[in-house]
Amino acid sequence: MIGVGLALCYVLFVLFTEPSSSENRQVVKDAIQTLGANWTFAIVILLPLFYRTVRVFLEEIQEAGGIKRVPRVAEKVTERNPPKKVQ
Repeated sequence: MIGVGLALCYVLFVLFTEPSSSENRQVVKDAIQTLGANWTFAIVILLPLFYRTVRVFLEEIQEAGGIKRVPRVAEKVTERNPPKKVQ
């Protein structure tokens, strides 16, 4: 993930600071192809990092839309043979 971020920063640096040349265009093209080929790796890394944030966001969306599920109320369970109190 750090490599993808560094590659993206490098591409942006080359695009905005270096004069346009065919060599720079080839570097940018190769970097974009690499990022495009490895986008699934980025998803695999980002999902665990942002799972809670995405889950809370989706819960808030459901609540705002009125489709939030009502939690079930646990029924009181009575035991047939409750333990005897020892004195």
